[in-house]
Amino acid sequence: KAGGAYVPIDPDYPKHRIQYIVEDSQADIILTQSHLQKQLELAGTMVFLDQESSYHEDGSDLEPISSTKDLAYVIYTSGSTGKPKGVA
Repeated sequence: KAGGAYVPIDPDYPKHRIQYIVEDSQADIILTQSHLQKQLELAGTMVFLDQESSYHEDGSDLEPISSTKDLAYVIYTSGSTGKPKGVA
């Protein structure tokens, strides 16, 4: 329903790798937990999933804005041959 793709990022990755993945994937919103905010130090909108204020009271009336043709997720390779590559 969200109309966006999921890009999993391990918070234990080195900061330069996290920054590269966020920039390369052109992520507009970062879903994370508040205790990771300082560690991530990323520009852009952050939504903290451990804060109740981040949730809509009732999502049942939300209209889907994506279709089966839209990208669902991007997984990044280890980068063993250079820079990590996003694979859809």
